[in-house]
Formats: sequence, C-alpha cells, structure tokens
Amino acid sequence: MSKYTLIRLLFVTLFVFNIGCTNQSKLTNNQEIKLSYECFIDYHNAYSIQKLEKIPFKYLCDINFPFFNGSIWIKIKLSNLSYQKKELVIFNNDIINRSYKFYQLDTNNNKIYFTETNTSNDNRSFNFSKPNFKVTLAPNEESVFFIHAQSDGRAIRATPLIKSLPEFIKTVRNETIKNIFFFGVIFIILLINIFYWTLFKKKVYLFYTCYIFFTSLFYLGFDGYLFNIGLPLFIVEQLIFVLLKCMILFLLLFSANFLNINHSHPKSYKFLKNNSALLMLVILSYQILFCTKEIGKIHFIEFVFGLLWLSLLIVMIITASKKQKMQTRYYLIAMLFVLFFVFIGILNIYFATETTGKFYFKIGTTIEFIIFTYTTAKILGKNNGKTSLYAHQKELLQKSNNELQSKLIKANNNRIQKSDFLSIFKLLESNITREEEWVSFKNKFQEFNPDFFTNLYEKHPNLTKTEIRLLTLVKIGFTQKEISNILFIAESSVKKAKQRVRKKIILCSKITLTNYLATF
Repeated sequence: MSKYTLIRLLFVTLFVFNIGCTNQSKLTNNQEIKLSYECFIDYHNAYSIQKLEKIPFKYLCDINFPFFNGSIWIKIKLSNLSYQKKELVIFNNDIINRSYKFYQLDTNNNKIYFTETNTSNDNRSFNFSKPNFKVTLAPNEESVFFIHAQSDGRAIRATPLIKSLPEFIKTVRNETIKNIFFFGVIFIILLINIFYWTLFKKKVYLFYTCYIFFTSLFYLGFDGYLFNIGLPLFIVEQLIFVLLKCMILFLLLFSANFLNINHSHPKSYKFLKNNSALLMLVILSYQILFCTKEIGKIHFIEFVFGLLWLSLLIVMIITASKKQKMQTRYYLIAMLFVLFFVFIGILNIYFATETTGKFYFKIGTTIEFIIFTYTTAKILGKNNGKTSLYAHQKELLQKSNNELQSKLIKANNNRIQKSDFLSIFKLLESNITREEEWVSFKNKFQEFNPDFFTNLYEKHPNLTKTEIRLLTLVKIGFTQKEISNILFIAESSVKKAKQRVRKKIILCSKITLTNYLATF
C-alpha cells in the first residue's frame, strides 16, 4: 500500500462518511405540520403512566444532558394543518439509551394507550439506533403523544425531532450506507492484517488484528445491532463493556510492540501485559457484580481508568521517542487523528448537536486503522530488508572467514619448521647480515616456499630488504630472541621493528604477525 493509495483511501473515507450527514440533520420544514412539546425532569422516578395527569409539564428548549440519572417525561402535540393524511416519524438523537416508551392519547375517550411493542423495554417503530416512533395524522387532526425515557447515569439526548416518513427512511438508508462502508473498510483492513500476520509471523500483527476485531464488535454494539440478537438488555450492555476492555487491552499490547517496548524494556512489557489483563478482569468483575443497575457508575469507572490507559500510552510514547523515533512519529500521527475526532465527538455530545458523536468516532477509528496498517507494514518491511542485508553480510563474512581458516590450516600444514633450516645455516656457517649471505639464504628458503617472496612483494611492494628479512624469520617461526641473535641486534630493536612492520602493512591488532604470514 503506497502513500498515494493511503491518501486516496482517506479522502474516500471522509467523503463516504459525509454522505447523508447533511440529510441526517435536515428536519422537515413543512408549515403544514406543527410540533410543540413540554417535558418534566423526574430525578426521583416519582411518577408513572398512571399519574400522567399529575405531571407538571413545562417547556424546555433542549432535553439533552451529558450524564443523567432519573426519568424524563415528554408531552408532544402534533397538528396536521393540511387536508392530506401525513405519515411522520418522531425521533431523537439518543443512541445510548434503549428504554424509550411511546404512548398516544386517545382524545375521543381521553385514554392513554401504549403503542405496539418490539421489546418490553423499548418500543421504537424501526430497528434503528435512534429512538423513533411512527405516527399517522388524518387531515386537520391534532394528536397528543407522550414519551417516557429512563437513564441510570448515561448521556441522554431526548429533544424530540420530526421528519416525514420518506425523509426518515432516507436517513436510515444513508446511515446504513455509512455503516456498510465503515464495517466493510474495517473487514478489508482486518483481512490485510491477518495476511501480514501470516507473512511476517510478528506478534504486533496478532495484537493489532485482535484490536480491530474487538473494535468492530464494540461498534456493532454501539450501533445497536447486538441488541437484536435476542439476549437480555443487561447481558448485551455488559457484553459491550467486555468488548471495550478487550479492545483497550489489545491496543496497549499492540502499542508496546509497535513502539518496540517489548525489546527495549522487556521487564516493563511483561509487567504491563500481565497486570493490565488482571486489572481489567478485576474491573469487569466489579462492574458485573455491583453495578448491574447503575450503568452511569460503570461509565464513571471507565472514564477514570480511561485516563489510566491514556497515561500508560503517553509513558510508552515518551519511552520510545528516545530510540524509536520513526515508530513514535507514525504512532503520534495515527493517535492524534483519533484523539482529534474523539474530542469533536465528545464536544458534540455535550453541546447536543444533531450529528451524533459516534459519527466522528468512526471517522477517527477508520483513519487510525488505515495509518497503522500502512506504517506497521512499512516499518516491518524496512526491518526485514535490514535483516536480509545483515544476513547476506553475515553469510559473506562467514564465507571469507572459512576461506581464511582454510588458508591458515593449509599454511600450517605446509609451514617450514626451524629444523629444516639447520642444514641451511650449516651450509652458510655464518649469519645473514651481509648481502651475499642473505642472497644465499633467500635461495635456500625458496626451495621450501617458492611463492613466499613473490606474494609478499605483490601485497606489500613498499617493504624494505631489512623488513623482508625480519618477516622471513618470523615466517619460519623464530622467536624474538632468536631473531636478535641471528641479525646481531638487540631484542628490543626486534620488537620495535615488528611494530613498525605491522603499522606499515596495516595489520589488525587481533591478528598476529605469524598467522598473517602463514597465509603467504
């Protein structure tokens, strides 16, 4: 995946996510329908449908609260001022609460009846993430409806909105298109990461694949799809929190591997891996055992520990920035995209705009997945290239070493022993300090090793005659003291002469002069 492909995919993502965004918030602007509403905030759950006539309704512009515990009663009056039948949908932007009940007042008998239900807790008309209730108004009809919503500490966005049935169906269709695109992109990215996992056999891809998988399931729950599988509401809500914790756990493990913390700080990584899983298990057990009816308390716990997970990520980023600069740069780019859109989504929830925060969360998540998939493959590909180059260099070095060892063994097998030269010195019956004595010695030496002088001159043409004589005696195997006696010089002079020769032929300190000459 090239960087140009990445850029194109990002633009397509933003474009498709933008489809229907304006349509989603476009309310029916029809003077033939008149909508008015009043509400009552029941913090103590003191009222019920049987006491509806006693509820002191009053006008409230926005029925949107970040965290709310209690009940909300809404009285809606719809008037059809036209001479045609109107099919409408009353809805709001609350995607978190699943406890909306819709009632209609029979004005003829002055009785309130509960509309046809889909579930015992929520009777929305369409299987959609937002609460919705389909109503039909006859020409010039005026009807009164009541909505009852309960929240146990969650955010609630209950301000009633209205659209014609065709417009609402269009909204549902656009939302479905965005979800198909979102989950389709995630599925493709998931397959790509599974492929890379099988290709590279790296844990970083295993953790990232699990992170994508649990994130996908979490969004399925967030979008309300998991509420339609037939499980009780409590089970589904707890399942969503389980998915959230699995998602965070694998994000931490992926981050530690992506930033190479597992290699640079193995003890810290092991501590993080073991204790994060244990801590999440403890939190989950506490929530299931003690917070079954207080989802708001769970939200608070998630918020507190969310700060802890964020702090751990910041520590990992700071730690990795010292040695893993490229990984840290890529990681910050991806996470800044996520945090930016999460921040916009949170602001959206607090200021209660018509576009839900989930819309921005999905954009951030999609961009994060694309960037991490691209950068992880790029880093691992680069590292594998370095590993291949290193392996090739190591192979060449090993081959050269084997050849050198072979030469040394051959040279040692063919090494001229000092005893072989006893006859030479007996024949010379003198030392080799004079030139004619050296020539005679050289001729005798070539009988044992005919290529020595030729190879030595080719390799080091700048050697002097004195240095050649010294190296010849070293080649034979004479000690420093023996050389000094043969050449009639001090032993210290022999030592200095050896050092000068080593420097002249640029010989590594790890290789002895004797072993080096054995290769000639």
